[in-house]
Amino acid sequence: MAEEELSDEHFIFSHKVFSVEGGYFSTINRTEPVFNAKLGELTAIINFARLKSEFGIAADTEDGAMLKNVREALKIVKIVKPGDRIPSELLDGTASWSFDPRMRAMTKTKVVNAILEWYRSTDDYSNQSGKADQDPGEVSFEDPVDVAFENLGKVAKIGGASPRKEIAEMVERLSDELTYIEAIGERLAQVSSIRNHIRALLKSSAKDAEFGQELMRIEDLIGEPIKKVGGKIKDARAKTFNVVQSFSEFSKHTAILRGMRDQMRWELMDWDEIFEDWADATSEDGRITVELCRRIYRLLAEKYARGQSWNAMA
Repeated sequence: MAEEELSDEHFIFSHKVFSVEGGYFSTINRTEPVFNAKLGELTAIINFARLKSEFGIAADTEDGAMLKNVREALKIVKIVKPGDRIPSELLDGTASWSFDPRMRAMTKTKVVNAILEWYRSTDDYSNQSGKADQDPGEVSFEDPVDVAFENLGKVAKIGGASPRKEIAEMVERLSDELTYIEAIGERLAQVSSIRNHIRALLKSSAKDAEFGQELMRIEDLIGEPIKKVGGKIKDARAKTFNVVQSFSEFSKHTAILRGMRDQMRWELMDWDEIFEDWADATSEDGRITVELCRRIYRLLAEKYARGQSWNAMA
């Protein structure tokens, strides 16, 4: 990247150690951030404490502050190179990755339906329905979605005398945020699919003791990420579909969804290569190998073994 293209939205460092060709930041076991610097044919792996000490990088300097940004960025991406753009999650809270637009349309429908369901449970709706039954001449031909939006705006104290437009705009923004959660749910479904396949293989692996042992080790741990991430997804949906609260505290709720989004994506990031290799192994000509099972078990053991913490970097 040319120097003139760099801005305060990029990882810019002053110390010459960060200009080493091929240098990059990563983590060890997804917990400890380190700087990887190529020295001849060797690669030095330097943790941040040693990096600051040996190269005189104080916490209150620009480089010290940028290292804090790197630490946070490594909860979002696997590798950071000096000069890379800072992930938008750290700049304005928006996600730096995208989702299937078709999923977004389905999510918006769910949000709108939640508002309609809420409105139909209110006294205003009951009174309006009763009034229409008694006097057909007063039946309203307004769009029920618009009416529901207006009533939600009044209850949540949004938009003053004409809340429909503002509620509609908030629905669009909220649908975006929730769709990221739903996209993570699809990734979690891939983990569930692997578990189902493992269970099926266990039933037919009686004659292969080594393979069966690897499968049992996976089965022992794979339920943990499914349970924990799945619980977060259900919680995000429940909070969102409590429409009066989520719209009344819109900024707070959006921040909560974004925090959950980033944490869950971090927790599933290490599955990327597993998903690709699993898809190849379960293709028409592929097969599940002991080595692939061992890789899955190592991932599970590092993150979900009994007594292990399941949190992102502190």
